[in-house]
Amino acid sequence: MIQYRSRGIVHLFLFFLFVVLVIGGAIFISGKLGNTLDQSNQRATSTIISTSTRIHVFFSYASSSSKQVDCSYVYPVERSIDPALEKESAALQALFAGPTAEEQKRGFSSLFSKKTEHILRSIRVQEGIAYVDLEDIRTSIPNVSASCGSAAFLSQIGVTLKELSDVRQVLFAIHGDPKTFYEWIQIGCTAENNFCDATPFRKGSVKTLPFEIVTQGMYGNQSRRENRVATNKDELALLWKKTAQPASQMPKVNFSENQLIGVFYGSKNTGGYEIKIIEVDELDDGVEVIIKETVPGKECIVSQSMSQPFYVIQIQKTEKPIDFRTIESTNSCS
Repeated sequence: MIQYRSRGIVHLFLFFLFVVLVIGGAIFISGKLGNTLDQSNQRATSTIISTSTRIHVFFSYASSSSKQVDCSYVYPVERSIDPALEKESAALQALFAGPTAEEQKRGFSSLFSKKTEHILRSIRVQEGIAYVDLEDIRTSIPNVSASCGSAAFLSQIGVTLKELSDVRQVLFAIHGDPKTFYEWIQIGCTAENNFCDATPFRKGSVKTLPFEIVTQGMYGNQSRRENRVATNKDELALLWKKTAQPASQMPKVNFSENQLIGVFYGSKNTGGYEIKIIEVDELDDGVEVIIKETVPGKECIVSQSMSQPFYVIQIQKTEKPIDFRTIESTNSCS
């Protein structure tokens, strides 16, 4: 009897020890799993936080009880941008989307809206100058040409960029042409905008192409300003007709290797006007033909007969699109 009771006590003790070990193991595993989940949640939370960066964009503002006096005054609102994106580009995209409906109720306003969200073509910051190239926005934001509109437009972009980085000046272009932009907002090309120099807005590498002057003259047959490209015989015949030169003098062109470019100044009431192509540049995404138009100064003695200046060149054939940029100058005749 004594031996039986001893064995029973031992069995009971072993069973109790087994239960304790099982419960303890379960608690240990549960704790480890909980720590793992907590760490995973912390990492997930950290990832969520790191996937956005808070910045300010700037809009005009007027409360319901007051009106904004100076159109260049702007006020900040917060936006989230993807830190993986270039911050200047992301900030302008956020700005160009305009104020939200709630922000508009609070008094914020802008020429920008959802319709203008994608007007940015490119932005490049170099030595403290931001070069902002835009789509053609002249019809989508017509009020920029007004004095108050241009002040608000320039200030909202300028202050947004200057808060982000060491930007001290912002220059603009429409499709790579600063002159188009600054004439649109009625400022013109001045020393403050680098006289509308388009060079900084060019994308990628630039290769200056050789060209051959085919013909030039003062008395063509094209009453309106026009630029033409001839890539076949029919286009050449039409271009040549506009030069008012005899068909017998029309050049023979191997269009499998070359093409012609003609620029026409249109009708002028006197002589002294001149048009010429001064450079042809091949860019990554196209070819740019740079035209120089010269008008006679007040001191110039010119012919009183009507003129229609033109200039025709030949370049190597290209499949890239051709754009034209015009530089204006005045002949002082001094």
